Amino acid sequence: MAYPTTTEHHKKYPYTSIMGSPYSCDPTGVIDCAASIESIKANQSNVGTIFIPKGTFSIATNLTIPVGMKLKFEAGGSFSISTGVALTVNGSIEAESYQIFSGVGSITFAGGTKVKASWFADFATSVDKVATAAVTLEVTKSETISGDKTVAATTCLQIPKGCVLTIATTKTLTINGPLEAGLYQIFSSTGTGKVIFGTASVTEVYTQWW
Repeated sequence: MAYPTTTEHHKKYPYTSIMGSPYSCDPTGVIDCAASIESIKANQSNVGTIFIPKGTFSIATNLTIPVGMKLKFEAGGSFSISTGVALTVNGSIEAESYQIFSGVGSITFAGGTKVKASWFADFATSVDKVATAAVTLEVTKSETISGDKTVAATTCLQIPKGCVLTIATTKTLTINGPLEAGLYQIFSSTGTGKVIFGTASVTEVYTQWW
């Protein structure tokens, strides 16, 4: 696929691809792409959309996406965040229900952001990654929780119909933040697996949730 140069891009596209010339980010995850993204930010005066095509793009240097910018991920495109590195997303994200983040580095989202659990390797990882900001975490598929997990008080957990969290035996899912779900099944458990609600989580618990 041929990616447009900076000049060509602004004539045809409402975004800048991180693989477009002169940025040419490495899609194999070997070379740090943070400096190239900083160049895109500067060239676009910290506004507009940054397009991430298919590939794994390494973020090995601290990076902040400003309020006026959007990250738009194509299916198969993702950021791998290195150990000890912080990605701060103050802008918005456009992506469907597929993984776009990996690596053990930290991610901080702006308060009020709606984050899909499927943007991460699994539900447990998503809970840990969003714990530092007041966000809505949307469950987008059924999953099994195989270890004890606590949803932070700052996280609003949103579970649509058709998505069921199964808690493995002896494990506990603790929900300290708000829970948004209708009168349909959202939990299942095996053996002694259980769900605990914090004092500020819900005012009513429905039998239909099991």
